Amino acid sequence: MSRDLTADDDRFHPVGDPHPLWTETTWWGFAVPERALGGMVYTLFRPNLGVAAVVVNVWDGDAVEAWRSPYSRSQWHLAMPKEDLDDLEVGMLGIRCVEPLSSYRLNYADGDALAFELAVDGVMAPHNVAATDAFGHFDQLCRVTGTVQLSGEDLQVDCLAVRDRSWYVRDDLRSMRSGYTYGAVDGGEHFLAYSRPAEGDDVDGGDVFGGYLVRDGEKADLTSGRRRVHGRRRGHPDEVEITAVDALGREVAARGRISASLASQSTPGMFAWMSIADWTINGRTGHGEDHDVWSPDRLARRAGAEATS
Repeated sequence: MSRDLTADDDRFHPVGDPHPLWTETTWWGFAVPERALGGMVYTLFRPNLGVAAVVVNVWDGDAVEAWRSPYSRSQWHLAMPKEDLDDLEVGMLGIRCVEPLSSYRLNYADGDALAFELAVDGVMAPHNVAATDAFGHFDQLCRVTGTVQLSGEDLQVDCLAVRDRSWYVRDDLRSMRSGYTYGAVDGGEHFLAYSRPAEGDDVDGGDVFGGYLVRDGEKADLTSGRRRVHGRRRGHPDEVEITAVDALGREVAARGRISASLASQSTPGMFAWMSIADWTINGRTGHGEDHDVWSPDRLARRAGAEATS
């Protein structure tokens, strides 16, 4: 049975399974929407193997390939840190929890290529999908502020972006396809939608099976809906539409224009088109992201079908 989140969920959990691929992750998004610039910080820890990984990317609208983006570095097979997750350094990244489930500081330094100091402060309590010793996931919309030095240029970050957190057995050989989409007008109006396509419906989108809507500061879970992809450029979605209904009967009608995408292979078993989006949400403008997620086998089958069609 799932439990409430506590301060311990900002730390490493007791290992919930002897499987070598029992995994803990953190993911932090940031963006400079007026520059069509997206960023992500991803950490992965596998304590049964004693290894960790740090993936940091910054991308823009000019190219989708990691090697052509403004910055991309993946550090794999780092030693599992001795410090706890609420105050540690791993690779070139530092993470510090200022207030549990609420406030964090990230710092990163990779010579002249990329450095940042970011404050990540929740504008809502975490959205708790599930929390047990063996499995957990939550998402939290945050205000991200700070400075990014990118190849000698100073950029100011002040955006709303999601962080998420997971712990479970993440099998790199699993076959999967999903969508993870969020948009925010402000702290009182935002949504997050999880979607999954039916078999044979890999490209168009998928049914919404979870997430939430906050409207006028009131939050309720999404109960049904649809994610639709309207056109693709260079493989990634060009526009994304979310229509959904929450547990209070309120409707979401959101359409996002993709301004920049990255072809991201953050783990061996997961590929995603990571896209930042300019949203119209029930007639109001906002910003957010769309993650078009594939396992490599599903993506290869799709590419094969396109080649023979």
